[in-house]
Amino acid sequence: MGIYCLPFFVACFRDSTKKVAVFVVNLCFGWTLIGWIIAFVMAVSYEKKSDYKLRIAAMERIARR
Repeated sequence: MGIYCLPFFVACFRDSTKKVAVFVVNLCFGWTLIGWIIAFVMAVSYEKKSDYKLRIAAMERIARR
């Protein structure tokens, strides 16, 4: 069961912005190898919340100029 939920745990550990999407894909399609791989790739590729906040702050700074 731990390996099945690994993509969601990785997304939570990384504090991903799309944890819910990873959970849904893992829940619905994780029982297939392809679905599990897709969920894992999603978990490691989505940006972290800290990176998201930095990107938004940079875009706000650029917009103020």
